[in-house]
Amino acid sequence: ANGAAASALAAFNMGQAVRGPELVFSGAYEGACLYAARVLRAVWEVPLAIAPPGGDALSLACPLARAPLAAIEGEFVSPLAARLAARITQSVGGSGGPIRRARRMASAAQVSSAADASAEEASRLASLAALLARAAEALRLLQLLPSRNFARLALRLSDTKRAALQSTTFGELVSTKDGQELACSLAEAYLKETADDQPGSGGDMFHAANALRAACPQFFGEAERVGARAMSLLGAAAAAKRGGAEGEASERAAHAIELLRAAPLSRAIGSACAALEQLGEYEGLVELALRRADAVAAQLLAAAGEAPTSPLGGGAPFHGAAAAGAA
Repeated sequence: ANGAAASALAAFNMGQAVRGPELVFSGAYEGACLYAARVLRAVWEVPLAIAPPGGDALSLACPLARAPLAAIEGEFVSPLAARLAARITQSVGGSGGPIRRARRMASAAQVSSAADASAEEASRLASLAALLARAAEALRLLQLLPSRNFARLALRLSDTKRAALQSTTFGELVSTKDGQELACSLAEAYLKETADDQPGSGGDMFHAANALRAACPQFFGEAERVGARAMSLLGAAAAAKRGGAEGEASERAAHAIELLRAAPLSRAIGSACAALEQLGEYEGLVELALRRADAVAAQLLAAAGEAPTSPLGGGAPFHGAAAAGAA
């Protein structure tokens, strides 16, 4: 009897656990991902700079040629990004509802209906479109750089960032925080190289700033364009001062300071302060430095969820408190 019972138990099969439902994305989504991967594969793992064996910083070169970059960006990446953006707008009706729904699902780690699945796909399409848009901007930025001597541009970077040029791939430039910072530094170096080619003339520099702003706004924002305009004015002020036109120099410097008051987070603030020191505009120099400190502190405190207050007490802005203390 015991043997029969054991045989019956051995023959009994509880079956397998039922797997949870898996998302099956549309052919349009999977096709877009495959297309994007194949298009970007040609540049994704390529480093931004290479040097020949035994070469130094003066021999750095960008292995990404201008013509192929233009073809990839203009014929493939930008059109796909635009098509995806249009599809997303059409699918969400401009309300962003499915995107918000997908974010709620992600926090709850569940997809329980066809509507949830559609929302998840819309969210992923939005992420892909954003990635492609950044890739297009990076491609346009790299197309601008060969118009200047790339090795000279690299020399304008810090040692750390110059080393990062050789270790950072195009994909990392597009998709990482360090890549974002490096792209911004390259844009800044391009602008300074333009300015040094035409000392005392802000025309070329301002034109270069507008070109950067149009080509890659995520790497060269409006604050940087304003900073470039201010630097061109300060360059003209220095030229006027060398020519003995003190009044014109002061007027141009004042205009530059006025512009930078509205853009305290511009990367040009440091260079502007150095230029103001050379011009003897010490009041403007101190004001901009304090405004910069205000803006950076407010940004950090906002990220921490705290109200920005002065370390000098009283809750006044930094430069306001400093002025009160000086009085």
